[in-house]
Amino acid sequence: MKTIHWTRDELVAYILLFAAHSDFKEDNHERNVIISKVDMQTFQEIHDEFDNDNDYQGIQKIMASLAQHNYDKDDIDILLTDIKVLFFSEIFRKTIETIGMEKLSIYSIISKIEREEIFHAVSEDYSFTLKVDEYVPYACAAVHDGHQFRKELWNNCLHTEYERWYEEDPETKNMVISHPILIAGCDSRFEYDLNRVPEEAVFETAWGKQLWKQSLPESEKIKSLQKHANFYKVVNALISKLEEKFGVCIVYDMHSYNWQRWEREVPTWNLGTSNIDNERFGEQVESWRQVLASIELPNNIKQTAKVNDTFQGNGYFLKYITSIFNNTLVLATEIAKVYCDEHKQIIYPEVVTAVESQLQVLLPKHAKEFYNRFKN
Repeated sequence: MKTIHWTRDELVAYILLFAAHSDFKEDNHERNVIISKVDMQTFQEIHDEFDNDNDYQGIQKIMASLAQHNYDKDDIDILLTDIKVLFFSEIFRKTIETIGMEKLSIYSIISKIEREEIFHAVSEDYSFTLKVDEYVPYACAAVHDGHQFRKELWNNCLHTEYERWYEEDPETKNMVISHPILIAGCDSRFEYDLNRVPEEAVFETAWGKQLWKQSLPESEKIKSLQKHANFYKVVNALISKLEEKFGVCIVYDMHSYNWQRWEREVPTWNLGTSNIDNERFGEQVESWRQVLASIELPNNIKQTAKVNDTFQGNGYFLKYITSIFNNTLVLATEIAKVYCDEHKQIIYPEVVTAVESQLQVLLPKHAKEFYNRFKN
């Protein structure tokens, strides 16, 4: 049989590619699983070779290389495990795709969490969404992703639709959309800010400009603050369940900021840590900073990540969870709005996709390291 000059990593990459193409296609998730087993250069080189082979040639190469590397039963068992990850993750994701989005009351959402049900829900007032594809010891949040603004407020608002968008965090939900647990705001922070204490959540002024032509009626404030309260009832139930089930939990609190308003150089990523236990979780903060700095972005966007450079992590979402749950770390993670044109209101989908695809692999690895370090 012809000698195949592959390293063991190249052999693994080829076998996993062969398995991934059993359904005649290879999706981003499968690609990321393979890249997590080998380096990017190996993946690309073997992918080019794989594309030029037919099935018969592929099988012959695999058989020859297995023999040359003296694979024993244990080695093959490890390979089979990796192949099962590809197959079963595909089956799992297809199952999840059949789960429809339900409109649910706060009581129903909390009941589903308490019973550990898998579900995708929007609150009955359409103020936030929550998906739970699997109960894992980490969650993602995008509290400022929302842009909805109640029609009753339109004529009384002095800020334009663009001015509201400018201060929101668009696409932060999409950057972590693939992760099993994700809660995200649907409403604009100009109606009520989920990252402010209830007493300050409904603005009178916003970023130095009066928000309302006439003072907001108390009835409108109450309506908005009820949404704020309901959101945190669900957050409480969710983190309670994850701590109860796993003992510890880590939350990735995703935000963005307007880097062009700064008159100095600022990082692509900022971590705010002034309100967490840095003595206990300092290593996890630094490892997350390193993860963020490793993310490669198109358009020559610099790879920089700093701690407490532009923001210090003073948001209510972080403070609320940290004050109640002793074993949950919240990482307030801000990306500069390098993924859009802040002034023209244009999103750069290639940048959003680059962030999302790399976090698919990097974020669960970080969460697993956290869990292994702090689990009972």
